This record gives sequence, C-alpha cells and structure tokens, in this order.
Amino acid sequence: MPGGNTPRTLFDALSVLELRWDKVLITLTDERWVDPDHEHSNEKMLREHLLQHKAKTATLVPLKNSAATPFEGEKQLQTALQKLPDVMTLVLFGLGEDGHCASFFPHSPQLNAALDITSGKPCQAIASDQLRQTRMTLSLGRILARKLIILYFTGKKKRQVYQQALSAGSVENLPIRCVLTQQQTPVVVYWAP
Repeated sequence: MPGGNTPRTLFDALSVLELRWDKVLITLTDERWVDPDHEHSNEKMLREHLLQHKAKTATLVPLKNSAATPFEGEKQLQTALQKLPDVMTLVLFGLGEDGHCASFFPHSPQLNAALDITSGKPCQAIASDQLRQTRMTLSLGRILARKLIILYFTGKKKRQVYQQALSAGSVENLPIRCVLTQQQTPVVVYWAP
C-alpha cells in the first residue's frame, strides 16, 4: 500500500468491506524513517485509515524498524520481508507530482540500486537532498513480484505527469516510467480529477 494523502479516502472505504481480513497480509511500498506514531509516518496513516473497522484483523509488515537510519536497518528489514509470499496479489501505487512512485525519486543517489531487478534485494534505503526524511522503499524487483499493479492518483497535475511518463524519456527524470514501461506485471490505472 502507498502512503501520502491520496489513498486515505480509499482506505477508509476499504476498511468497512466484508473480506477475510484475517487472511490479508499488508506492507507499504515505502516509508519515511520516522517512528510509527510520527505525523509523517505512512504506517500511522495506514493504521488510522485502513487497519480499522473490519480490516483491523489484517496483518501489517512494517517498513520501519528500530535502527537509527534506514541504511543501518536495511539488512534486518530484508529478513523481515522474507515473511511475505514470493508473489503477492497486488500493489497499490501512488504517483507524485514529480513523477516519483514508492520512494523512487528523480535523480536520487540510490535510484539505480532500488530499480535493479537483478539485485535480489527486497528493499532499499533512500536519502537525497530533496527529501526531508530518509526513507525505505520496496525494490522494483519486489514490487513487480505481484499479479497486478494498480496505479491510483488524482488531480490534473498528476494526470499531466502520467501522460508525460507514457512518452519516451528517462526513468531517472520520471521514475514512474519503471512501472509503466515494464512487461512483467499488468498495470491498471485509476484516475479522478
């Protein structure tokens, strides 16, 4: 599941659906390296908007551990992520106005490592000058190990970014291209003004 503001309403709606939530395993696509009760924590947002009502019995595998930095916590988190099935059902992706998805930020020093599908790493620590907080992201290889990718975004500006990403250009400038141009996992796009 993604973080950010866009999926909150969707998560509220999902939380009341009649599903076998006790059989659902969830992790985030990325997380800021802040405590789970911090106002910028994606985990906090997920707990407040999805893991409530009928969905409160779902199991969450967090992307933040007790290490001081994501670089120090990466190896421990890689072990924790081995609890996830090799292929999960779906990933819900957001889209940033700068063309980022998960924590694949344009021109990030760790972008190539996060996008390396041959690395075998399930996650990658991320830091860059443009970020207020360091982060942890699932690697592209782990994200593509799904049956379906759903790209969910709102707003005219993000639609323009999406349209631009469909044209030729570098992944480094618009990292969402790594998902839109791959042939491994089907992508379904949902957009609303």
